[in-house]
Amino acid sequence: QAILARGACARLLFGRRRFSAEAMQRPSLAFALSRSQTQHIEVAADGSPCPALSCATAPNTPHSRATATPHSRVVTPALTPVGHSPASGRAPVQAAARPDGVSVIAPGGGTGINGAVYAELGRDPRFRVDIVGQSRAPYDCYPETWAHGGPAPNLVSFAQDVLNQGVLERTDCLVCGSRGGQVVLPHFWQMRGRDVPPAVVLNGGVAMNLPTRVSWPDSAVTFLMIGGQDNFRGQLSCEEYVMDTKSRVPPGNGTTAILYVEEMQHMPQSQLLSAVLPHLIRAVLLWKADRIDNFLEEVRLILRAVSSAGWHGRLLYTKAAGVWEEIDFSPYQVGKRQPTAARMAQPQENPVAPIEHTRKEEMKALWRAAV
Repeated sequence: QAILARGACARLLFGRRRFSAEAMQRPSLAFALSRSQTQHIEVAADGSPCPALSCATAPNTPHSRATATPHSRVVTPALTPVGHSPASGRAPVQAAARPDGVSVIAPGGGTGINGAVYAELGRDPRFRVDIVGQSRAPYDCYPETWAHGGPAPNLVSFAQDVLNQGVLERTDCLVCGSRGGQVVLPHFWQMRGRDVPPAVVLNGGVAMNLPTRVSWPDSAVTFLMIGGQDNFRGQLSCEEYVMDTKSRVPPGNGTTAILYVEEMQHMPQSQLLSAVLPHLIRAVLLWKADRIDNFLEEVRLILRAVSSAGWHGRLLYTKAAGVWEEIDFSPYQVGKRQPTAARMAQPQENPVAPIEHTRKEEMKALWRAAV
């Protein structure tokens, strides 16, 4: 009996050890969180995941709470991008080279409704994704130069705070949307010029009729994504909208591309954004590096993605300053247009006021996207 009792205890102890070992080997969120003080996740007001700033960060550094102003929240999601995919449960694939830093400007970037798209992007080992700021925060409003704007805190003061915290210095590619493209990116260009990283601009806000002149550098590398169902189109026809967007690119700039999707709403449909966003980012990074053949390969991948998924539209890019290549696409069809020179914007007899995407319009766009 004593021998049997000792055997039972040994089996129980062995079983506990095996369970403990298996538990430690399984990827779990709680275990991952315990490994690093910087890997804590909060939820922003727009419902997007916002990892908190590390309490271990040294004071008076760009990420420290001490230097962040009340209208600034620059977050670095250290856990989500590099963690295992909840969908696949597989361990992350380590990238051979340093991942490219992608900074998503949260105000106007759709980080709430398209949060899953950005999370998926963060799991791509080629990228390190940071969400900069917070949608619908006190500073998420137009500046005084706009009809419905106001004094600081506003998007200009937010943009300046982002610059002061050194975000651009650790960014390889910016992603802006809506008012982020209308206000934040132009402020970056005004203050830093050619030193601003390449940008993907959802809704093409930087290429619109704006109340202030945009200091668009000739050397800027930019990919605009615009939609035929976007309220930013205003009263223009779809063809007029594409031509108007194209005409606002400086004639001396030879590194701008436009993806026009006829069905795209102001809040890009998640299926569409998920299919093209990694390619848009890769395209501007390769273009910036003068790897033209690789850039053109990303263009082909974008066309394949939108065409095979049933979208209609046009992709345009500059072959040289002021010289455009235009390619129409529809379900399983892609056709090249004749190269054209950019047409200069014609002054309107009755200038239309700049289109603002206020919180009221944002709620409408969210409702449309949810239907």
